Amino acid sequence: MNGKLKIVLTVLVTFAITVTGCFALMPASSFSELNRVVKIIEDNYAGEYDPEDAETAAINGVLEYIGDPYAEYYSPEEAASFYEMVSGVYVGIGIEIAFDRESDEIIVVGAFEDSPAYNAGVQPLDRIIRIDGQEYGAADGDKAVSYMRGRHLEDPVGTLVTLTVLRDGAEIEINTMRENINMYPVKGETMGENGQIAYFRYSGFETDSYAKLLDEIDKVITETTDSIILDLRSNPGGDFDVAIDVCDIFLEKGAHIMYTMDRSERKKEYVSMCDGITLPMAVLVNGGSASASEIVAGSLQANGRAKVIGSVTYGKGVSQSLFPLSGTPAGSLLKLTTLKNYRPDGICIDDEGISPDIVVAENEDALARAIQYLEQGE
Repeated sequence: MNGKLKIVLTVLVTFAITVTGCFALMPASSFSELNRVVKIIEDNYAGEYDPEDAETAAINGVLEYIGDPYAEYYSPEEAASFYEMVSGVYVGIGIEIAFDRESDEIIVVGAFEDSPAYNAGVQPLDRIIRIDGQEYGAADGDKAVSYMRGRHLEDPVGTLVTLTVLRDGAEIEINTMRENINMYPVKGETMGENGQIAYFRYSGFETDSYAKLLDEIDKVITETTDSIILDLRSNPGGDFDVAIDVCDIFLEKGAHIMYTMDRSERKKEYVSMCDGITLPMAVLVNGGSASASEIVAGSLQANGRAKVIGSVTYGKGVSQSLFPLSGTPAGSLLKLTTLKNYRPDGICIDDEGISPDIVVAENEDALARAIQYLEQGE
């Protein structure tokens, strides 16, 4: 998976995140040249000049310079929208997208099950080239996100959106709607010839999803259950701590979940704190399984706890921290990569992804293959 593809917050959070307090800004003397340029512009420029826009442009210029594909600066309004989406519910069409800065393309990673985009036929790897007739690329992706979410409308729910996508070299128009989107459903049910397999569809690691998963486990797993399928396909990630908690459910006490390394190569290890469920297990993944999904799938695979079935995952082996610039969530926000994630076997899957134990092509039935494996052992 191309590491320059950056899943963004069209419909979901795609990174494992932590929140820190406001950080200390560099002293003004460190930017004396920049300060002088700004002063000259303010005093002499004959054209239009907006100090706030200039500040945003300067911040984005620094972020582009450091080359962090996941770094983002959010204005107070954008930060409020960010926190809304972290909560798991928002208004939109229900897709996750990536920005390819090199090709200036907006690429669909996937559509949420039963979302308006999913039901309208939007597919992974569709290239969005126009929205309601207006051309968009990665360079103005934030505007595309805002438009698809209907931020320009007083009441966007129920309004029509027409996407023009490029698929296999042909342009296709897709009509869909803006609706209230529940981004991270957790669903459990029984499968198999005798209902002996407990299946859990886990679509995202938002804050409440861990509790929802535990509820589904309590409902679905019975004395007759003999195996488990955890479906992480097209799960783009979310809260880092939730990923650790989910690993805890399925690992024995003392098992090494994963570890992180910061810029100073300080290592922090995460170890399972309780004895988890020990039933045989399969984990389903695909190219849309990223970040926190890869923490869980990678840990269970490296510990020999589960067979990973499907196709190679996205390959996001880094985590971001959130820095409220005003010291409160109501202000602007900086998201920055601060940690590298490692499986317990020492592998960082960034830009590489997780290779499944049993490979199933994206267009084939990975769920049926998982059921076959658990029922027949092959």
